[in-house]
Amino acid sequence: MPVHLNTIGYFQFLSMEGPPFLRQEQLELIERAGVDGTAVRKTGKRSKPFEIVTLNYEASLQSAHNKMLEYKAMVGDDPVEWVRHSVSEGTWLVLEVRERERYAIFNSLGGLVGGEQCCHVVSWTLLG
Repeated sequence: MPVHLNTIGYFQFLSMEGPPFLRQEQLELIERAGVDGTAVRKTGKRSKPFEIVTLNYEASLQSAHNKMLEYKAMVGDDPVEWVRHSVSEGTWLVLEVRERERYAIFNSLGGLVGGEQCCHVVSWTLLG
């Protein structure tokens, strides 16, 4: 099974879920009272804000916390490249970053790995 690259900026993720609102022509409907029909005015290509969820493994709960600080520094900064399943979707503005989960991973024998590894799930709001 091929490995797909998922990145936001220079951060790489194991998985990325959520449907994007890719850029498309936006339309403004023009209607006047007493006039039949509807006119349309093109207002430019853009997306609506949308949310994706990323999953990654970190070395510790503390390193996941530190990553969140780095992710939050991207909010409102210059647009970053977004790569989904090894395909570049262009550059996007990060509007919001929220941590959904951060928890220790159990090893295959059922014992706790003493904070040595953790699963980190983060929600991103992007705008194009």
